[in-house]
Amino acid sequence: MDEVSPPLTIVLAALAGVRTQQEVVLLGGGAMLRRALEAGANRDLVDQGPGDVVVAHSASDVPGAVTMLKPGGRLVSVAADAGAVERTVARHGLVLRHCEPVGGRVAWSATLPA
Repeated sequence: MDEVSPPLTIVLAALAGVRTQQEVVLLGGGAMLRRALEAGANRDLVDQGPGDVVVAHSASDVPGAVTMLKPGGRLVSVAADAGAVERTVARHGLVLRHCEPVGGRVAWSATLPA
């Protein structure tokens, strides 16, 4: 599992907005991000969806992550730039919530309409 930089870990965890007992799926991201998400959920992460929150560390994981979301669930990921985020959100029928530049990349979150 690739380790995520501390600043990116903080932003991804914040964008995930995990609440107690939510089902959270992490695709990549490393141990620090895993611990942050588990602390927010106050439970172990689930291995597969459906999840209330799915965090995909790599843009290549986004298509699979979308299939793991519960309706109304949040997807959090990283992209090269804001244009890539907009194209990804449109391609998958998501609703963009936040887009935040971090260390030369963009962390973002979107929801799957219920």
